[in-house]
Amino acid sequence: MIGLQFTQQGKIVKVNRMEMCESFDTSKVKITKVLLTPEDFRTLLGDDTAIYPVIPGRIAIGQISDASEGSYLIKGTRVYINPVNNCNECVDCLSGNENSCADFKRAGKNVNGYLRDFAVVNNSQLYFLPPSVKDNEALLIDYIALALNAIDKLNISKGEHVAVIGGGIIGLIISMLIIYYQAVPILIDGKSENLEQAKLAGVYYNLFSDNKVEKEVNELTGAHMAQKVIYVSDSNINTDLAIKLAAYNAKVGFVGFSSPTLKVNFNLAMRKQLEFCCITSGFGSTEQAINLIANKVLDLSLFNFECIKYEGCETKIKKCAKDLKDGTETVLPVLVDMM
Repeated sequence: MIGLQFTQQGKIVKVNRMEMCESFDTSKVKITKVLLTPEDFRTLLGDDTAIYPVIPGRIAIGQISDASEGSYLIKGTRVYINPVNNCNECVDCLSGNENSCADFKRAGKNVNGYLRDFAVVNNSQLYFLPPSVKDNEALLIDYIALALNAIDKLNISKGEHVAVIGGGIIGLIISMLIIYYQAVPILIDGKSENLEQAKLAGVYYNLFSDNKVEKEVNELTGAHMAQKVIYVSDSNINTDLAIKLAAYNAKVGFVGFSSPTLKVNFNLAMRKQLEFCCITSGFGSTEQAINLIANKVLDLSLFNFECIKYEGCETKIKKCAKDLKDGTETVLPVLVDMM
């Protein structure tokens, strides 16, 4: 196995070691494409939730090169590797409630990710990719699964107005799925390019996050405000807006792979008797996400990532991490061709 590893904050080294299938429930996968996300860059900058040393690369697809006896997938099968796995040790896991695991294992964070040529993976994390799912579409499965979990946990219903605060990849995919489930998204963002992309995706109500947005949402909802509010955790928009846009007794969901330090105005939240929930992974919704892509429910052609070869990874990761730290420009995921 040849790959890159973060040994500590700001340090990247090359690794070269042998990996073999040592049990009947694992298979060896040749990694073909990796999507490096801002989460990977945050790990390089230093993350209290990370366990170092760690190989980055949260999202990956590949081909099975050595299938174990316990695998239903055969050699050569194109697969998606689920980046989140339950711990099988906490009270919830032992009682059969894996979706509420207290210590999820997250690739590239507290277990090794997939920025390497080969990986030995538990068979339960491998998902067959049908021919109708393109490689670049498969790299968005984790985002779609996260969005599905958000919609499910907030119990979004047909016809409801849902304020989505944050118009990056997560916010846009959530909005597209809200439309699919016949509710009404109101996408709010502070970047004009994100709002333009929302228009292309068919999100009719897209508003700039300025001092007029509260009045605009009030008008769009007939003075009721939003029954459900989704705040994307890396949106860099003041969380007060989520509370202000919520109707009385509304549900507010904080959604994202990252968990930055956020301040929430509980004074107003308690007066409105709001209900809060947090969604940080797509665990449990991977198959549903693959089916949605296979059936062309979402127009994923809107998402085009910069593609680089593995040889240029170290330099690119350092630059993206620096840009993220400086806040000088929007940092987007980077597709790595491992072939």
